[in-house]
Amino acid sequence: MFVIIDGINNLAKKNTVMKRAIILFLSVLAISISPIKAQFFGKDIEDANKIKSSILGVVAYEPGERILKQFRKDPERLKQYKEEVLQMNQMIKEAMEKEWSFSGKLEFLTQEQADKIIDEKNEDYCLLQVQKVKNYKMNDFYSPNPNFGFNSAADFAYHMQMVGKNNALLIKWGGKPKIEIVRTPFPKIGVSKGGILFMVNNLQNQLVDLTEGGINKISKLKKDVKSRTSKLRDKTLLIPKSLMSKGLSKQIEKEKLNKYYPNKYKVVDEKELDEIILEKNKDYAYFSILSAFAEMKGKELYNYFIVDAEDSRFLFMTGSAVAGANGQIHHGQLMMAERDAKKSQL
Repeated sequence: MFVIIDGINNLAKKNTVMKRAIILFLSVLAISISPIKAQFFGKDIEDANKIKSSILGVVAYEPGERILKQFRKDPERLKQYKEEVLQMNQMIKEAMEKEWSFSGKLEFLTQEQADKIIDEKNEDYCLLQVQKVKNYKMNDFYSPNPNFGFNSAADFAYHMQMVGKNNALLIKWGGKPKIEIVRTPFPKIGVSKGGILFMVNNLQNQLVDLTEGGINKISKLKKDVKSRTSKLRDKTLLIPKSLMSKGLSKQIEKEKLNKYYPNKYKVVDEKELDEIILEKNKDYAYFSILSAFAEMKGKELYNYFIVDAEDSRFLFMTGSAVAGANGQIHHGQLMMAERDAKKSQL
């Protein structure tokens, strides 16, 4: 069961790639904006400990009247959308019950119950919920060419604007509900049961890393990830076919990928990938692409990861796209992963 994220997968793939794609759910979520923070690590230990000591309310997404109006002229789409909402909520509930251990008590809340906690600023609760997060729009600041780009600090401040939206699973404290504590984006490939399992464990890993390892900035996270990259030598890397760039596809067709990535790999469809993630199979890792919550020159920006299927830990990470392959897996990224694996063995 997959959720297709806003505009990421063509609607035509609905019948050819996935038997039952959830197209509408995330594309029409209510717009709820969170402050921009660094991704993939928590920053405030005190806030993280609030989650540990609070009741964690898992909030079921409920579409508002404004959203439902969009489908009133199309009863079939409305029915589909309502089914997708129920399926998404159920996937999150199951993953939380199975995977969550960072804090104690879980409560499954309606949006009305969550709204009351937010209105009252109830400090006994933290809330986990799906929200849309605005993207930063990045431009060519401080260009040496005065006829192109922006050159002053004032220009930088004025032109840094927030546009577009991406979806995230995030946690915030009831006492200060406008400030999120941790977040993880929805995978570009779409969200299945395995994708939700990753997201829940990624939130949990961020909190553990912060409270037990002091990982509260990107440099520490990168160092921690590189300490594990050598594990790739002992795992089969799963490459989702739908995320492969033309360059990577050609290297695989010509059987020349071993020049860049000499370790074991396998090209898989979404169903096989999902099964292995759900099994937490220690013999595998998989490539995942996640939103960076930023845009540049009209293009969505992404972060690229290799994830350990056993524990959802990152084994490789980069924010580097390759020319002509933005938002896709390229053999250049696999070459970077192999380079990091060599260094981590030294």
